[in-house]
Amino acid sequence: METFVLPARQRKKLGPLIQQLKEVGFTRLVYPRRNLTVEKWQDKDSMDYQIQLGKNEIQLKYSADAKNKRQRFLEVMPVFLNVLNLAQPFYDMQPSPLFKVFLDFMQGIRSHSGKDTLDLATELDEVKIRQADLRKKYDALVRSSEENARILLECERRRDELYKRVGNLEGLSDEALKQALFEWIKVHGGTLEPLEFARSYSIPTTRVEEGIRLLQQEGYIKRRSHV
Repeated sequence: METFVLPARQRKKLGPLIQQLKEVGFTRLVYPRRNLTVEKWQDKDSMDYQIQLGKNEIQLKYSADAKNKRQRFLEVMPVFLNVLNLAQPFYDMQPSPLFKVFLDFMQGIRSHSGKDTLDLATELDEVKIRQADLRKKYDALVRSSEENARILLECERRRDELYKRVGNLEGLSDEALKQALFEWIKVHGGTLEPLEFARSYSIPTTRVEEGIRLLQQEGYIKRRSHV
């Protein structure tokens, strides 16, 4: 629980102040004799803050921990200052303690802000470095993808050409094949090397063997036996 005490001498009774404070939105107001206590509760078991207006001082108490100390100060102090403003006609106040509190708070904010700014600048530099590195990797990946796409397209083009070529060769009629084989044999003195013929006509050797078999079956050629 944080506590702040402001020296203030009460000059007159606080009765007229009660109605004004009721409009501020406090959960509870207590007025025993010449003292006035106003409270704000989060729930029935947890008090948010309390302001006590006594004969010689005005005291503020509010809940806070190390993690939210600055935040709670910013939340509670405007309410406290509003109450002091309303209570000013009833008190002779000495505001110097307020100056010190706010000065300490501002120095803490400045120090913390400076550290945060340095941390953020460092983090920003690191992010920029990572961004540049990721950009290089991305550009390299794009170039690699473009190269891979080019290679793939080239492979697909060659594949299509081969498919077309094979289709044309396999589509060669038996008659055309037999005629080509027969002419080859005549030109080459009755000899035929299937592999050489296949290379010359760009056809599979299996197709050449099929043509030779057809010529044999029809009696156009005979195989020689090698002695």
